[in-house]
Amino acid sequence: MAFVSGRTYLAIPGPSVVPDRVLNAMHQASPNIYEGDIVDMAHSIVADLKRVAMTRHHVAIYIANGHGAWEAAFTNMF
Repeated sequence: MAFVSGRTYLAIPGPSVVPDRVLNAMHQASPNIYEGDIVDMAHSIVADLKRVAMTRHHVAIYIANGHGAWEAAFTNMF
């Protein structure tokens, strides 16, 4: 059994010291993504995206890694 003393480091891509406020935030419960403040914020973001894109049409938000941005760009070109 190994005993570790001192501060732990995040090693992605690290090593990096994680500030206490970040560690404390990581220990909080995740918000409910289906109701409440998160839903209200999502509706607000969609309205703001319409203004940024200068459109009155539907805008879509989806989660993806870096390749998702390429896919979205190519999909919207044709």
